[in-house]
Amino acid sequence: MQEDIRTEFKREFSKTVIKSVVAFANTNGGDILIGVDDDGRAIGVDDVDGIIRSTTQQILDGIRPVPSSIVSLSPEKMDGKDIIRLHVEEGAAKPYYLRDKGMRPEGVCIRVGAMSTPADESMILKMVREWASMPFESCRSMKQDLTFDATGRLFSEAGLRFGEEQMRSLGMISDGLYTNLAYLLSDQCETGIKIASFDDESKETIRGRMEFHGSVLAQFGDALEYLRRYNPITTSVDGGAKHKDVQQFPAVAIREAVLNAIIHRDYSIAGPILISVFDDRMEIVSLGGLNKDIGMDDIRMGISSPRNQNLAAVFFRLHMVESYGTGIPKIIGCYSDSVRSPDFMASGNAFKVVLPKLVNGQGPRAVSAYREVLALMDSKGSVTRQEVEDSLGVSRAKANEILKRMVSEGCIRREGSARATRYLRVRLSSISSIEDRR
Repeated sequence: MQEDIRTEFKREFSKTVIKSVVAFANTNGGDILIGVDDDGRAIGVDDVDGIIRSTTQQILDGIRPVPSSIVSLSPEKMDGKDIIRLHVEEGAAKPYYLRDKGMRPEGVCIRVGAMSTPADESMILKMVREWASMPFESCRSMKQDLTFDATGRLFSEAGLRFGEEQMRSLGMISDGLYTNLAYLLSDQCETGIKIASFDDESKETIRGRMEFHGSVLAQFGDALEYLRRYNPITTSVDGGAKHKDVQQFPAVAIREAVLNAIIHRDYSIAGPILISVFDDRMEIVSLGGLNKDIGMDDIRMGISSPRNQNLAAVFFRLHMVESYGTGIPKIIGCYSDSVRSPDFMASGNAFKVVLPKLVNGQGPRAVSAYREVLALMDSKGSVTRQEVEDSLGVSRAKANEILKRMVSEGCIRREGSARATRYLRVRLSSISSIEDRR
């Protein structure tokens, strides 16, 4: 007899037996023969019944999830000597781990050949994704040494209690352990938001960059505060010669897009939320495509299917969310009087919101003129100044003014020169330009 991926020998019971049970449960199952030396020779054990009772109790106390349904111990004879066969089935609640070590590499073991070795973090995450029968936010967190200073402060500011009882009610604690929801709300959360501002489409020149970590509740507020520097308030004159304050991007649209990215992203996929600011638009990209059976038309109509329902409930309790399913319609509504509209795109593993820059300081007549020019471009592909002049019934100077302002606002672009000059509509970037995960 020899040790292999499904067989291990132990001269006597020790704590290493518990480690081997974890490894077999996380791999393909196997047998541990107690009372057999490393060469496969039976040396026997004393007090078979006592060892079985003691081993059973230590397995139940020392391993989580409790593997009672996949472990059995039975006495056997080998070369006329009493041994114990500890049989372990492959578990259906992976990853199993040593209770005193937690769901970390030190506590999660797998079987490699004839050895029980620690699993690395990527292997542990893979097991969580493949074997968890519950949403990611409800699964046990790999990190249990968590603090909640930022989240506790926000609850206090909202006049709400935040203690162990509330954590259990919210779904942050299960079976005495912190869940992934607790990790997302903890000060130790490393799943963050990256914001960068670029001078051009190539992203070679970066104006500014910031990254936020910690409680996703705090990340939300910090990200909005940082984005204000790229959304200054300016004063303009409308069609009635009245002064008004305007912003380059609708503040409500930014808030709802960032909120949507935090609540609906797939946290089982490693990587940050990416927010990119360009001269003509802002892009918010979160990992995780649309939920099953939900399409883009459903999203635009306000149909909501939160991937992280408990997290959404926390935002709702703190009055950061008014009601479910209103985010996308709100974003669309912010552009009801704009010549450009927001765009929403989804791939298999990402969701992207594109917020175009508003046409600053334009009154109703100018907006109508812009729309008429864009409609003309949609029908003809490109237009000349003369065609705009004839279509709108305006003077040559007015047609030039409208086209010049539309070019400066990034709505259209100019090609050619002199009499060969034509104007084409600018299209927003497509889903294929979603940034590489960083």
